[in-house]
Amino acid sequence: MDRINSMIALQYYNGMVDKKEFESFTNCCLTAIPGPLAYCNFSQFINWTTNKPIDSSECASKITKYAFNKRL
Repeated sequence: MDRINSMIALQYYNGMVDKKEFESFTNCCLTAIPGPLAYCNFSQFINWTTNKPIDSSECASKITKYAFNKRL
């Protein structure tokens, strides 16, 4: 699960995700303290029993696709 939390930032820093796409994940960062996206709990959007989005939100869908290496 921790891998998911840092994966988006790592993909951006390695040039696999462009800046616009990277910044689109800031809306999915629900932490009270602003900081790098690597510290966001993105894994909360995934149902780990089914490996599917936890709900029908855009964030849950995007995070699940990235978690399982599916391009948007």
